[in-house]
Amino acid sequence: MIALRMCMAAALVAVGLAPIPVASDPATPPRVNTIYDLYLGGIKAGELSIDADYTADGYSAQSVLRTAGIVGFVYRASFEAVAEGRLTDSGLAPERFAADSRMKSKTQSVEMIYGDGAPQQVNAEPAFIPKPWQVDPTEQKGALDPITAALMALAPASTESLCNQSVPVFDGRRRYAIDLGAPVVEHGRIKCPAVYRRIAGFKPKMMAKNPQFPFSIWFEERDDGLAHVVRAAGESMFGLAVVLLRE
Repeated sequence: MIALRMCMAAALVAVGLAPIPVASDPATPPRVNTIYDLYLGGIKAGELSIDADYTADGYSAQSVLRTAGIVGFVYRASFEAVAEGRLTDSGLAPERFAADSRMKSKTQSVEMIYGDGAPQQVNAEPAFIPKPWQVDPTEQKGALDPITAALMALAPASTESLCNQSVPVFDGRRRYAIDLGAPVVEHGRIKCPAVYRRIAGFKPKMMAKNPQFPFSIWFEERDDGLAHVVRAAGESMFGLAVVLLRE
């Protein structure tokens, strides 16, 4: 269980990259084919890959998160997801999201079908157990699914468009937001302070104890003038959680 929580904590940092816009021209986003390594307390905990393909007016993305290193040797867990949607003048608009998670002998599948800017149908197997704090998916208009959010982050972007914004995310049960502050130049890279902020769908004791988690994201400018994410880091109960771009 500890290894699983370590992997999931690192994944939150990775998905927390969401608020970065896809590019100066959202109609023609750069292709994404990226792998990141996840570390907790200096120990490799997992690997995150994301790959995206585009058509004239749509996109599809696939992402895999799995335990690796020492953690993967003693505890195997994985998270595989796909997202499909449209390219619009304001960015990516999700139409379908599906995810499968495996944790030892337990599995969970979730599918969200979008309409009018919000999930209109959420299918889960096994079915979600009703909770007093659950939220209505159809009321989550404007929130992105986790993979579309991560895809927007990992696509190279102009340095002028980095940070200074907030983006809501909904994963089928929980809604949260990633808030980014003003960027600063640090050792030749662009650093953006960020906060992962829980909004709804979480247990009351989680909201009371840990409603938000600060972290930082570092971007590096490429030869073509666009910047891409090379590192993300934040403190966790297991030590420093770090996401590093695999060169």
